[in-house]
Amino acid sequence: MTDNESNNLVLNVKDFGPIAEAKDIEIKPMTVFVGPSNTGKSYLAILLHAVLSAKRGDILSSRTRIPSGKFGDNKKELQYFQTLWSEIRTFMRYKYITNRESGETDDRLWSELSDVSKNTIRRYARTWLQSLSELSESSIQAFFEIRNIDDLRTGTDLSSDKLIIELTDTSNEWIIRLGQEKSKIDLSNLQFLLDEIPMLIHGLDDDDLDYQKFAISRLLDISISSHMSSLADSMYFPAARTGIMTGHRVLTDSIVQNASEFGIDRREIVPYNRVARDFLRYLINITDNEHYFIRRRNTNLKNRDVSSRISEILETTLIDGNIEISKPEFGPSEFQYSHHGIKLPMFRSSSMVTEIAPIILFLRNYMEKDDLLIIEEPEAHMHPAAQQKMAAALALMVRNGLRVLITTHSYDMVEQIGTLVNASYADESQRHGIGLGDPSIEKDIYLNEDEVGMYGFTPRDDGSGTDVIPIEIDQDYAYSPRSFSKALSDQFNRNSRFIKARIDTE
Repeated sequence: MTDNESNNLVLNVKDFGPIAEAKDIEIKPMTVFVGPSNTGKSYLAILLHAVLSAKRGDILSSRTRIPSGKFGDNKKELQYFQTLWSEIRTFMRYKYITNRESGETDDRLWSELSDVSKNTIRRYARTWLQSLSELSESSIQAFFEIRNIDDLRTGTDLSSDKLIIELTDTSNEWIIRLGQEKSKIDLSNLQFLLDEIPMLIHGLDDDDLDYQKFAISRLLDISISSHMSSLADSMYFPAARTGIMTGHRVLTDSIVQNASEFGIDRREIVPYNRVARDFLRYLINITDNEHYFIRRRNTNLKNRDVSSRISEILETTLIDGNIEISKPEFGPSEFQYSHHGIKLPMFRSSSMVTEIAPIILFLRNYMEKDDLLIIEEPEAHMHPAAQQKMAAALALMVRNGLRVLITTHSYDMVEQIGTLVNASYADESQRHGIGLGDPSIEKDIYLNEDEVGMYGFTPRDDGSGTDVIPIEIDQDYAYSPRSFSKALSDQFNRNSRFIKARIDTE
């Protein structure tokens, strides 16, 4: 049983870019996309990130509004809200508070509401989620830099409306559908909306109808947003992060130079896609706000402590040093790697340091418990032993309440994740040598099998796209992606043939 009891997101995609079909892709605490290049791993990861970005309203992009229900201001609508306000307050006064003081629970509020009030809540929830679906479509267009979501539609029959992008959660209480039909929302159970409202309106006795509407609207917003906790904040670490880290100061200087000479001299900086540009923006904000990074939701200090502690562990166990921010008297800030008193700029640091440094920085300055880290190729530029350490570090994040999604080509990463699943069946005293070198930490590093979603991206033989297929632990207690098995088999057969030829000539 997983330590994380929250719902997981589930993706269904059809005829989306290189992906022919990805069915019931559950985003678990540790999700792994594995397969050959150009099969759609990053496509699916960016799609998920785009939808999550839509919910929060990204302050570093052009979208700043958050989803909210929409109602007219006519007299009838105000009466609906007045009725709902009155019924909830009545229940709260005579039943809810008494039950809270006695430690008991009472879930009868929904059943005691009138049909008018239930329909008011249903309409509000539908418009709230419809707004989210519209923002999601806009966000997808922005991240893939297209004018219309249909531009991502592929398949053998381009005249049909086969593009399907569907996001739901494992409770099936909400569904967002894009493509094929006009965006729409299905919500099967609305009782959850009333979990917090009675307590939140305690003490509000204002008789103004407009105020009542405003108060109920905001409380419904809070309730819906809280219920959709599976739509966590996400941070995307692109494959280009090492180049961005090492060239951060040059890029920043170029941006400043362009701004100062706007209209005088046309200059170009190295072009990046949307996720890489956002990543650079975050880095610039971190250097400007080293000890206070702007949050996009109310910061929970306990959640922040978790991610900050993990960043310290990564510094100690993975890179044996610290990532610091140097702020010169003139010019932009830059990142440094401090190793036993020696300070090195990023461009002189090892590739392993430059791969892990942004993860450390973002954990320290931005990430919270329950957030999702999406990391392209965490094994890039790493020795196999370092890849095994990195996999253990990702498991450590999961154990501490973060969620992780990686795209990978690495046999060693996948094999280590299987080892970490097997470690869940061992007791603490047996979990040593897992990769991080600190027994006090390693005893808590493992992955429950139901916490891991491993998905193979397999090109179809007819060239019509990629199928995304779940990979389960096999009879050898390991994950064996088809692409790895074929590559290893081909290499073995090839080498055997050449060894035979060598022996025959001796």
